[in-house]
Amino acid sequence: MIEYNNTIKVWLNLQNHPIIHECAKSYQKGDLFCVYEEQNKRTFKYPIIHIWRIEETYSDEQKAHK
Repeated sequence: MIEYNNTIKVWLNLQNHPIIHECAKSYQKGDLFCVYEEQNKRTFKYPIIHIWRIEETYSDEQKAHK
């Protein structure tokens, strides 16, 4: 099974602090930015128009290009 070690921070418009997702992966589906948390088996969907910043971290294996 794939293990996700990414941390994804989503800042929505007018927010001072991000929504933080641990052990997650992200993708875009139409006009939505989606974050899937494997541990919780939950997907969070944010309208892209309401996002002003996204920050993602990756493991060293994911950063390596072969």
